[in-house]
Amino acid sequence: MLHSSSGTAGRLHRYVAALRDSGLSIRAYFSAVVIVILIPALLFGGWLASLSAAAKREQIEQNAQRKVREIAVVIDREILGTMNMLTALASSHFLHVGDFEKFHHQVMEVSRQLNLQIVLRDPQRNAHIVNTAVAWGTPLPRGPAPAAVNEMEQEALRSGKPGTSSLFSGRLTRHYIIAVGVPVILDSTAAYVLGASIPAGRLEAILHGAQLAPHETVTISDRNETVIARSHKHDEFVGMPLPLNADRQASSAEGVVTGTNLEGIATRWYYQRSAATGWLISVGVPTGVIDTPARLTLASFAAAGCLILVFAGVVTYHMGGRLSAAIGTLRTAAFALRNSEIVTPVVTPLRETNEVSDALSTASAAWRTIQDQNRFAIDAAEIGTWHWNVVTGERFWSDRFKELIGVPLTTKPSRTTFLGRIHPSDLRTFEDIRDRSIAEKGQYEIEFRVVGSNDGPPRWLSTKGHVDYDGIGRAVRMQGVIQDISARKELEHQRDDMRRRLMQAQEQERLRLARDLHDQTGQGLAAVMLELKSFEAQLDDEACGRLRPLRGQLEQMGKTLHRVAWELRPTAIEDLGLTAALENHLSDWSARFGVDVDFQNGDARLDQLTDEVRTTIYRVVQEALTNIAKHARGVTVVSVVIDRLKDSLRVTIDDNGCGFHDPSMTGLSNECLRVGLGLAGMRERLSLIGGALEVESSIGSGTTLFVRIPLNAEG
Repeated sequence: MLHSSSGTAGRLHRYVAALRDSGLSIRAYFSAVVIVILIPALLFGGWLASLSAAAKREQIEQNAQRKVREIAVVIDREILGTMNMLTALASSHFLHVGDFEKFHHQVMEVSRQLNLQIVLRDPQRNAHIVNTAVAWGTPLPRGPAPAAVNEMEQEALRSGKPGTSSLFSGRLTRHYIIAVGVPVILDSTAAYVLGASIPAGRLEAILHGAQLAPHETVTISDRNETVIARSHKHDEFVGMPLPLNADRQASSAEGVVTGTNLEGIATRWYYQRSAATGWLISVGVPTGVIDTPARLTLASFAAAGCLILVFAGVVTYHMGGRLSAAIGTLRTAAFALRNSEIVTPVVTPLRETNEVSDALSTASAAWRTIQDQNRFAIDAAEIGTWHWNVVTGERFWSDRFKELIGVPLTTKPSRTTFLGRIHPSDLRTFEDIRDRSIAEKGQYEIEFRVVGSNDGPPRWLSTKGHVDYDGIGRAVRMQGVIQDISARKELEHQRDDMRRRLMQAQEQERLRLARDLHDQTGQGLAAVMLELKSFEAQLDDEACGRLRPLRGQLEQMGKTLHRVAWELRPTAIEDLGLTAALENHLSDWSARFGVDVDFQNGDARLDQLTDEVRTTIYRVVQEALTNIAKHARGVTVVSVVIDRLKDSLRVTIDDNGCGFHDPSMTGLSNECLRVGLGLAGMRERLSLIGGALEVESSIGSGTTLFVRIPLNAEG
């Protein structure tokens, strides 16, 4: 018994001496272990929080960019509509025969209907001839026109094209206005300028109807960088110059600048310059609003991290104290055993061994606490984690990962099981994106659906993963996270559904307008043409000679009216089918612009598609041809090919024009480099039916658009 007791005492003594010689207190050692485990969990949580903040900031920026494009289109439509109205009035018979009194009565009716002041001026004499602000016979305003109007008139006479002025204050109204003018051509000479005054308040009303977010401010400024209209505090800032350090830096067609707005607030401006007027339309968002998600995320994460660290510190301090006390007891027992010369009863070492066991149990409980805290940090983010050791083949799925993909918690991780849970429609896309992204960047981010449990609807998940490589470039480990995004996808679906209904309403309105133009305006114009023909039989040769140019203009207006009605909504889609509608449109476009068009349709079931899909195809082709006519300088041949693959429809539109750089580039001044709202509109339309658009182009090599539309059940 004495020998046994001495052996036990020796072992205890050596154990206690090892703890004493380690140089660290029990509490310090225990705290270091906790920190080493806890810090990676906090860093991982911080990474997830930063991703969330970046997504919120990107959403704010995308909304502002979309708003500025939409508003620019509405403003251009307002100005171009006024120009078209003035162009029609400039061809008036009364104006060309010099009967200004009757011309005054004619434009007065238009002025009342449109609530616009219309003025006919002779810039050479700097004199008014007709002004709808006063009755005929009333003395007209004298003196030189405002400098902004004079500049616009001289440019219109020089170029022979419509123009817009900068902002100025009207003589009679004393309100800020913009003048739109067109030259009046008499005997091949620009003799007069016919203009209309648009109050700045009308443009402000357009901004109020733009459904802006509370933090967004829209500003319209002229070519002199003077505020024309503002969605917020318009009356206070109209006519003021823009800040030097903000929008005056915006010299490109579109982009982003940062500066201080008129109210002295640091602002980020998303702008687009109007091609029709040269005006700058910008949507400003305070930088504080843009940076708020990041600040809130940082503050929340810092607060949560501090709480976790404090909690962990309290727990480790308490547990370390208990463990230190247990080891102190063990040390006392060791010395007692070593110095004792009598046989120690068996019960004594058993009691001390139990105390050591209690201390070790306490340490184990603290370790489990740290593990629970780590697991809590991951569960709080509602994400699942996984990793795969490429060398050993070992795979790990967290419980949350298994819940998200819908398998029992006892499931053994395997590639086959995971791919089997992906929705069949998304499986090929998932594997293609994953393999391509890993090969190119060593990481990937994919959104996909998993099959719902118990015949329920599929759920949307988002996964991110990356590969770790060894020193010679071999993959040794893959790891990542997965998260449920069904709620966000549902909101996106609702948004797309609203956009789809809006586009359907627009198509119905186009159809109504097209029918009105054809059935009412077109028939009325035809009646006038017949009446003029009957007049010719009753007039002498001189009068007939003066009447024929007017009839020619009416015939041209009839052709333009027919083309506009056709572009609004070709009835051939319903009557003859999409193929015939495309053939007619391509033939008409080819004749108008003198460009050869090759059209091939390899899908005999094209007209079995839904109305929404057929309308989208027609609008995409129509917009593509519009872009070619505007920007593809030097184009001589255009090709449109439609063919059906196994599970999708493909439309390829190719031209041999000047081409442009990558569409993501902005700030390019060359006409061939501009990428306008056309591509964005096409992508938006296609996204509503699940389609996609890819663009390939380079300077001097033309442009090719690849449109892919999944067929699913459409036929």
